[in-house]
Amino acid sequence: MKLLMEIWRGYLNEIGDASSEPYYFGRPESASDRNDFFIYNFRTPENNYMVQLSKNPTDSGEEHFYWDISYKTIGSGRGDPFGETNEHKLFRVLSTIVAIIKDFIESGRNNGVQKFQFEGTEKKYGEEWILEPRIRTKLYMRYLKKQIPDLEFEEIGKDVIRFTVPDAPRNETP
Repeated sequence: MKLLMEIWRGYLNEIGDASSEPYYFGRPESASDRNDFFIYNFRTPENNYMVQLSKNPTDSGEEHFYWDISYKTIGSGRGDPFGETNEHKLFRVLSTIVAIIKDFIESGRNNGVQKFQFEGTEKKYGEEWILEPRIRTKLYMRYLKKQIPDLEFEEIGKDVIRFTVPDAPRNETP
């Protein structure tokens, strides 16, 4: 078992080494007049994905916000919209989502809000729900830490992670 854990740690060290090229994604669509909801789309050989960024207030009050990040498959792809796609392109999909987050910030669409949040999907084994962060959520965190240095993470719930991106120069939105 110890050897297995060492192999797994070595594998995790390779996560986020920037070797996975992101898929092409286009400019986001603003799904709101207030610019508080954006949709990015990208396509893999087997699925179409939609990445949503929506601005939400934190528990600290209306003047404090975060961007909620969610993604799912759409259309006629064979993947379950909120489940596993079984196309074995996890790192390339994650690389694309990180590229989208970076584009979102660099373009200034984030309106200066540097906090983001994602939530893992709940998983049920038999009749019992998992009560701690899933391996997939931990994997996402590990990947983000390698791709965007100096992130500050905060666990909000069993599978809800909020992170703050350090200030970076932003371009004006065209």
